[in-house]
Amino acid sequence: MSLYLGDQFPDGTVVGPDATLSVGPGQRIACRADLDDQRRTQVIVSSWDVSGAPDLWFVDVPSVEKGSHSRTLTAFDTADLADGTVISNSAFFTMPVASEQQVGAVKWRTEDAFIEQIYVAPEHRRRNIARKLVYTAAGFHRHQGWPGFMHVGGLRTEAAEQIVDAIVRLPSRVAPPSERAVIYDPLTGELAP
Repeated sequence: MSLYLGDQFPDGTVVGPDATLSVGPGQRIACRADLDDQRRTQVIVSSWDVSGAPDLWFVDVPSVEKGSHSRTLTAFDTADLADGTVISNSAFFTMPVASEQQVGAVKWRTEDAFIEQIYVAPEHRRRNIARKLVYTAAGFHRHQGWPGFMHVGGLRTEAAEQIVDAIVRLPSRVAPPSERAVIYDPLTGELAP
């Protein structure tokens, strides 16, 4: 499964394996999702759009709240798994990696692909990690067969507004800013910059 950016098809069009996809001016592959040799989802994000981002692997964490359909992909930059590999939360707990080693996370609703939160640890910011998180979540979401296309609402931090400005290629997926959000670092409980 590949996600394309371009004008060849309207936003959100699903094309089959017989479709002719020209990858040229105005048409670029944002990411590809498939199964690796251990049948885990692997989402490879095109390097042209995440220049400077490190190799990341991800833990898929489903919400434990009753009735919630939220998912979180938590990113790690250790050499334990190949770039783009997504593992289950239970598989993560068998690894010699601590939760505190996360470099970022993206949380979204699986029923409509609404992004609820993006977090990048302060020491890892300005490296296109947020962008890579969004593309990976989009590829993972579509690979699971869940409905909708990644989009954001109007409640954003100033940093998130900069991310939106940097990554928006489809304005219809971004609500205008409504108010400034305040977020807390999930590891320290302190107000995030």
